[in-house]
Amino acid sequence: MCFCRVFLNVMWRQTDDNLSNVQTFTAAGKRLVLRNGSNPCEGHVEVFYNNEWGLVGDKLWSRETEEVVCRSTHCGKPVGNATENVRRPLDSKVWLNELQCNGSQKQLWDCDSPGWGISYYQKPFVRKITCSRNITFSLEGSRCAGAVRYSDRGTLAGYICNDNWGDDEARKLCEQLGCGGLKKRPTPGQMSGEAFQSLSGNMTLNCAGMNRIDNLWQCAAPASCQYPAAVICSDHESLRLTERCSGTLQKETNGKWEDVNDNNVSPDVRCQQMHCGGAHGNVTDSKLTCTDDVKVVLVNNNNDRCYGTVHAEINGIRKAVCGSSWTKQADVVCKELGCGTVNSVSTRSSSPGIMDFVECLGNELSLWHCEAKHGENLPCSRVPYIVCSASLKVRLADGGGRCAGRLEIKHEGQWKRVLQNQAWTNQHSNIICKQLKCGMGVVPENSVKYSQGSGSFLTVDCKSDISKKQKITACIITDSGNNGQSAVGITCEDHKALFLSGSCSGEVGIKNGSKTFWLSDVDWNQDVANTVCQQMHCGNAVPNTNSTSRADEMEVWSLSYNCSRNETSLFECANTTIPSDVNQNASIASVTCSGEIHLKLTKRCWGNVEISMEGKSGGICADTWTEDNSRMLCEEQGCENNVLKSLSLSPRQAEIMVLSLHAMQPTANLSQYNFIMKQDNDRTCQKPASVVCSGSIEPRFSVSRDSCSGSLELLYEESWLPVCTEALSDVDTRNTICRTLNCGQAIENSLDFGPTPASRQVITQIQCSTNATSLKECNVTSETRSCTLGVLKCSGWKTMVLEHDEPCKGEVVVYSAGKVSAVSSEGWTKNEGQRLCQDMTCGSPIQLEEKAPWPTDSFFNGSFSCAGKPQSIWECEKKVLPSEKKLFIECQNEAQVTLLQECHGELRINNTQVCNSQWKPDYSNRVCQELSCSNAMDFTEKGKPRPEGMYHHIHCDEYHFKLGQCRRVRGSCNSASLVEIVCVGSIKFSTTEKCGGNIQVSYRDKWKEVCIQKDLTIAMKHQLCQKMNCGNYNSSFNSRNTEEKQLEMSLECTDNHLDIKHCVKKKTCKRVPAEIYCQDYERPIIITEDEPSSVPIILGVSFLLVLLVVVAVGTRFYVTRRNRKLNPARMLPGKEMEFESGEYEDVVNRDDEMEDARGGRFRSDAEFFREDDRRSASSLPYDDIDEAIEAQPLNPPANTTRASNMQEDKVTYEVEDPPENYDDIDDITKAEVHDGPKPTADRDAAAAPPGPVPGGEDYLLPGQDG
Repeated sequence: MCFCRVFLNVMWRQTDDNLSNVQTFTAAGKRLVLRNGSNPCEGHVEVFYNNEWGLVGDKLWSRETEEVVCRSTHCGKPVGNATENVRRPLDSKVWLNELQCNGSQKQLWDCDSPGWGISYYQKPFVRKITCSRNITFSLEGSRCAGAVRYSDRGTLAGYICNDNWGDDEARKLCEQLGCGGLKKRPTPGQMSGEAFQSLSGNMTLNCAGMNRIDNLWQCAAPASCQYPAAVICSDHESLRLTERCSGTLQKETNGKWEDVNDNNVSPDVRCQQMHCGGAHGNVTDSKLTCTDDVKVVLVNNNNDRCYGTVHAEINGIRKAVCGSSWTKQADVVCKELGCGTVNSVSTRSSSPGIMDFVECLGNELSLWHCEAKHGENLPCSRVPYIVCSASLKVRLADGGGRCAGRLEIKHEGQWKRVLQNQAWTNQHSNIICKQLKCGMGVVPENSVKYSQGSGSFLTVDCKSDISKKQKITACIITDSGNNGQSAVGITCEDHKALFLSGSCSGEVGIKNGSKTFWLSDVDWNQDVANTVCQQMHCGNAVPNTNSTSRADEMEVWSLSYNCSRNETSLFECANTTIPSDVNQNASIASVTCSGEIHLKLTKRCWGNVEISMEGKSGGICADTWTEDNSRMLCEEQGCENNVLKSLSLSPRQAEIMVLSLHAMQPTANLSQYNFIMKQDNDRTCQKPASVVCSGSIEPRFSVSRDSCSGSLELLYEESWLPVCTEALSDVDTRNTICRTLNCGQAIENSLDFGPTPASRQVITQIQCSTNATSLKECNVTSETRSCTLGVLKCSGWKTMVLEHDEPCKGEVVVYSAGKVSAVSSEGWTKNEGQRLCQDMTCGSPIQLEEKAPWPTDSFFNGSFSCAGKPQSIWECEKKVLPSEKKLFIECQNEAQVTLLQECHGELRINNTQVCNSQWKPDYSNRVCQELSCSNAMDFTEKGKPRPEGMYHHIHCDEYHFKLGQCRRVRGSCNSASLVEIVCVGSIKFSTTEKCGGNIQVSYRDKWKEVCIQKDLTIAMKHQLCQKMNCGNYNSSFNSRNTEEKQLEMSLECTDNHLDIKHCVKKKTCKRVPAEIYCQDYERPIIITEDEPSSVPIILGVSFLLVLLVVVAVGTRFYVTRRNRKLNPARMLPGKEMEFESGEYEDVVNRDDEMEDARGGRFRSDAEFFREDDRRSASSLPYDDIDEAIEAQPLNPPANTTRASNMQEDKVTYEVEDPPENYDDIDDITKAEVHDGPKPTADRDAAAAPPGPVPGGEDYLLPGQDG
């Protein structure tokens, strides 16, 4: 068995000891690391498999598991009592779980487990372990340059080999050492470690194909090599001078420039390092001047310093800077020259240059400080050509003013037109108007055509959000030549309108574009005032209308008007330009119209429409009231402008005062309408108009353990109505609701769980625009019917969870969007504990404790104090920063989760069945894992529940890893079924014959044959045989099945499966049933129909022989009886005894013939008569002999022939000796009955032999030994 085990490990795990020197990964690319610890030998376990990182769950975790982890990561042994739980992201992948290690495995995946990503794991935490080694890296030589070595707890342990040492590894090490990025990898052997040859612990790195490397030790494996790895990092003494080759000497350290005020290094060496020639003196007060004078310039033909080809001017001599595809380099140049930002970059051909391969970080003071190759005459094919934003100017030409005309941009020293194409929008025009301080750009319906001008066209490309651009020069501008159809023309704001500062009264104003002007009182009279009131639908002007004095900031309109009584609009009247000297001293015209009208709703934002005029109030007829009227009234009342349907069967009664209302012109105020009054005797309208504005709507979340999450209710006409899930289908609606509740943005919506409510008034539709800031701005529809209620989760959601292996106790944490926070114990009393336990459906609190936090814990920014009767723990929240002591609470109730049978059956919680309404497969996995039954195989619906029964309805969130933590409510289950679960732990295997035949699985206590879509691997076949205790798989037997069947179960194993139980699927298929034959298979003896059985023939012949013997014995018995009556019997003495008839010999001969035919047989002692027995028997009278014969034992039916012969022999003996006592006869009879051996089946089949001759050797006297 041990050999088989080793064989399986080799075949199944595909481990090759010859390749095991690289122990952190296999040929299949599997790797294991410890992450988020203080060193690479501490942290939680992560496994790299199938090009993806995943965690390791803690189900069945043991000390042996940790031993395998530490050994495979070259980290020694696990440190005792150092293992702890650490939190994990809930959406993180879990590759392995339910691991069963014995400590001897080389890799974690060699331990028994369900497989890769097979075992369900929902816990919010995993194990963090600490191994005995503490690995750190360093460079031999200086902090940021030298040979790479590693130490274990401060003691040098070995070097990293140059083999597999590449840029990625070198860059990672520089980052790990805090030395910036990679600057250079020296030639192998250039930097050799002093103790390299003497240490045996050298390692190689292989990080190929492995992302998310935190520490290079995660790639390490033992190796021997010729040279150690070496690196020079970017932070290795990076120097600069603030004025290129003079000024303050600075050194970059950890990304920051620090002044250098020492002469530890020769100033000449430092100047040469910075490509600035030699040095003029030493470093004094961090100042250093080098011999070369270096400038960076842009060269063009117009002497504009902000565009042109890039050159470096050294000691008055200009030389080109080579390069192409510049980005950050161009940024540095524009910034260095004080020319704004880069607008465009191109290239030009050039002669040899002085710099090439220029690489900048973007924060350099000069292009000369960037890393580059320097030389006197470098071959240079292209030179960068840069246009900086400071070289660009904007104007509007030929439009009669600076705020209108043809758009032109000064580009590379010339004014050029801008091409009008589809990419140009009003937003572009707005930017131009803002840039020219001409207000917003507006394109009128009848656009003004401007002169097209001449010259080249430019194209403008604003790739990022144009609304964020302050100037058009922030966009990319390129010369497109003369190929264009038309130039962009812009007219900045120009629009005018008449208004009154109040409703039906106030100063008369005129708005022109973005400016406001006021009408002067020049030529102002009663007729003009009446015209204004009529134009504003406010009746006539009150006589003696006065003007008002002009405030200093009020700008007067330059025209005056002369109206007659016939004009209805001020702009129809004749006008005159007012002289400027008169206009400056004029007052502002003011009017008070005769009408004063007010409209409102009786409940502010909903109710009957109420109008007040001339000291009276009443309603407006609903027959003439329109939707537009409702919308305007809602807006005027500050109740938004969306109108909802009233739920009232009839509006509240009110006295109708107005029959109809009519707008004289589009207006923003209903009080400016004309109204038709109802006569006293008019009974044509009895129903007043009523309005429900969206501004009357208020949302709330129903009471739950969550904040900013849950089912919704809306306050609609003073009633809280539930919201159906279809009402939340639009993302804008969801976002608006969340914003209204101060809960951020919507992140998720789902169905509510629990019994379906009966028909009632519900919210079925909510429509919000993208720009809506409140639910009051949305349209809402309500109906009377039943529906599935909706659940909404906002970005500001938070909920409390008790984290422990038992659902009703544990550390209290708050889950929120992207964050998990511990709850402080500060301020918690029994009151707060009572509220929380009730929220968790856990009864009352038993105890509250303080616990020390984990190092990685962050605390919830708030405390809790309950007063009164809060409906949720979140009503107790206080914005007070608490102390950092974790709260642990234990509640009295416990959710007992059970299945009716071991690992399968009907699900119950606290002995109550569960409704499958909205039940999810993940819930079944939680149940099976909680009951240590591995994963759920499936769940089924079990019959219809009782209509009057009460059942649990369940809803689990991702942070609930036990069913008892999930939300549950009790209710009817009329429209669903009950939950029944089958876990993988209930699966058993068998075959139709012993250790062979058709494969069967036990599913819900029934054996079912299976099909296989893809043939099982040899390893899986071995495993299947072993699970049935049948040894290993035997490949010498061929499949016998040929006929397809409709099957319910299948075996579907993938490369990720390591346990065949998890391959079982409840999936129908029509295929030949799967077979397997194991080493312990016993082939049964099969009698086929083609080979007739000989058993019936043997039985027939035997029956015939028995019949013949019976007939012969009967005949003999009859003859003997007759002769006994006719001739008195006589017995012969001793050996002279004779047979009375020769018929016996014939019978004996027939028996012999039968015996010969059967090949012989064994005889029993009872078949031999001893001589003394015959002598004793000779003294008996015939009748006594008959009695003795009758006392002999009965033989089974198979011995009928032999028994008949024996009776026949005994009755034919003749005896002369006088009778002896009957006791002897009894003894003989008893001896024959009790002492003789019982006949066997073989002996029963043969004929009885003749008895022995009296006086012979086998004949014994009674009581004498033979």
